Amino acid sequence: MSTISDVLTRLEGIIEWAKTSNSPLGYFAVVYHITTAGVKHGIDKGIFDDCARMERLDVVFAERYFEAFDAWQAGRPVTKAWEAAFRAAENPHCTVLQHIVLGMNAHINLDLGIAAAQTAPGSSIAEVKEDFYRINDIIAGLVDEVQDRLAAIFPVFGLLDR
Repeated sequence: MSTISDVLTRLEGIIEWAKTSNSPLGYFAVVYHITTAGVKHGIDKGIFDDCARMERLDVVFAERYFEAFDAWQAGRPVTKAWEAAFRAAENPHCTVLQHIVLGMNAHINLDLGIAAAQTAPGSSIAEVKEDFYRINDIIAGLVDEVQDRLAAIFPVFGLLDR
């Protein structure tokens, strides 16, 4: 995998698998796809200080999720954070929002730091600061879209959102 378009394609495959399998693991993948598409749009528009670096970061970051997902599917061990997220799919009492938050916890709180350190090692990590702020702006701009999509599949969320 070498481009953000590859990441989007792989996420689409996981989403389709989740639909076919009726797996709640697709909820995180949908939110992740929306976010990644937003980042790709930002890269395409050239809003980052170093668009090539941000694409590399996105790919390295996504590969951590894909590796965990593939390992879980194959019955191989995964990190405790991903294990909690994936194991929740076996719990019929978990809500859509809980599935998404568990995936976000594993991916952001564990994978992002590792991917950032791999992409911008040592003191060069400081050079990514402004681009991280731009990603935060992109994510903030996607909140309404994500909330609308969640409300479509989880009507209680729509009530809570109001």
